[in-house]
This record gives sequence, C-alpha cells and structure tokens, in this order.
Amino acid sequence: MDNYFRTLGLQNDADINDVKAAYRVLAKKYHPDVCELPDAEQKFVQVNEAYEFLRDEQRLGMYQRNLSNQLSDAQKRRKEAIYNEWVRRQQAAAQQRARANANSSYDAFTQSPVYKTAMILSDLYNYIFLGAGLVLVFAPVIWFMKLAEEEREKLNLTWTSVFFSGIVGIAFTYGIYHFIFKKDN
Repeated sequence: MDNYFRTLGLQNDADINDVKAAYRVLAKKYHPDVCELPDAEQKFVQVNEAYEFLRDEQRLGMYQRNLSNQLSDAQKRRKEAIYNEWVRRQQAAAQQRARANANSSYDAFTQSPVYKTAMILSDLYNYIFLGAGLVLVFAPVIWFMKLAEEEREKLNLTWTSVFFSGIVGIAFTYGIYHFIFKKDN
C-alpha cells in the first residue's frame, strides 16, 4: 500500500490543511496539460488518489494511527526471529516428548496424560454422536405423534417419512455404537 503522505511530500503527522495545500501545489505541478514529464499523468493520478483518500478527517486520523502502528523492517525482522526461535523451541520440546513416548513401554504410554486426554476426548465425541443418533431416531416419532391429524395432513407427513428418519437415525446410532463399544474387538 502506498504511503499517501509520502506521495504528497508530507510527514505522517500532517493535518487536513497540510494535505489540501500539498494537493493544490502538486496537482498544478503534475497536471498532464501543464507538465512535460512522460509520467505526468501517472503522478497526477497518484496525487489525486492520495488527496481523495486523506481529505476525509476521520479517515485521515485512522490512516495516521495505522501508520504509527507499523513496524520498521528491523523491528519486523526482530519480531520474526523471536517467533521463529519460539517455534523451534516448541518443536524441540514436542520432539523430546515424542521420543520419550517412543522409548517407553506401551503400558506406560497408555498411562501418560497425553494418551489419557486423547482417549477421553475420543470417547466424549463418540457419546455426543451417539446421543445425536438417538435424537435422530426418537425426535421425529415423538414430534409426529404430538402433531394433530390436521397438522399432519397440512404438512403432508406420513408414517413413511417418519420411518425413513428413524432408519437414518438407527444407522447413525449403530455406526457410533460400533465405534464406541466394538472398536477394541
């Protein structure tokens, strides 16, 4: 993104009056009818773009705040170096934990906090999906039974549509049951 203050030859803390004054001078200088430079039109467009953007005081203020928050190239490199060092250390620690797990017995590994947490989360997800499957089985039947005959006819609902929903729910529930209770067999 262009620095519009630089385009107008101003410092980043310029106010709206400075912007207007710089624009008038540069627009006159670079207008293609007046300027003989081969890139006069391009410079004129850049000056106009900067002015159009900065002439709104609210936008000018936000732009100045954004520019003041930008980091220099040296600051960016330093920040990136710190981040890269942090990533390197985290990777080394993860690798060290992985090697320790690889060098331990399987029984010791299954007692580790990492393994236990993974298994708890896996079981939790399975039970959530089992519950969702049961809802898929019973919710349509309960809803259908609670509807008055007129409402069923109005919605064009039959036992066939409820039966289909139940079959889908049963299949879903059986699949989850299979993964929860039969996974070790």
